[in-house]
Amino acid sequence: MHVLCGFSDEERKECFLVMELMDRDLSSYIKELCGPRKRIPFSLPVAVDLMLQIARGMEYLHSKKIYHGNLNPYNVLIKARNISKYGCLQAKVSGFGLSSSISLMQKAPKSPSGQLPFIWYAPEVLNRAGTIRH
Repeated sequence: MHVLCGFSDEERKECFLVMELMDRDLSSYIKELCGPRKRIPFSLPVAVDLMLQIARGMEYLHSKKIYHGNLNPYNVLIKARNISKYGCLQAKVSGFGLSSSISLMQKAPKSPSGQLPFIWYAPEVLNRAGTIRH
């Protein structure tokens, strides 16, 4: 996602980001498209295009040493785009709540075995925090 600007409210101790406008998340779109009949939501070319967009987004993030940690359809935002250009949907990866938790994880109390108590994080997030040994 492109961040257009950010600002904070010092009095309320809140930060805000203004980002580009997207239509909805991928999970909602699939549920809306499938309905109760459970039909296939995308043609194969559209599905492949969406997967490639998501993969390219993740590749870019990893090249910048940003590890998402919670990639799922709720954290992929989509909007319609010009159909004549590639696929009909544009996908953007969002939801970086866990990626900002790495510094917290490094300070978190460890269990007696020396491991962090966060068992639901993605391996690349845990590896970044130095908790996975090869």
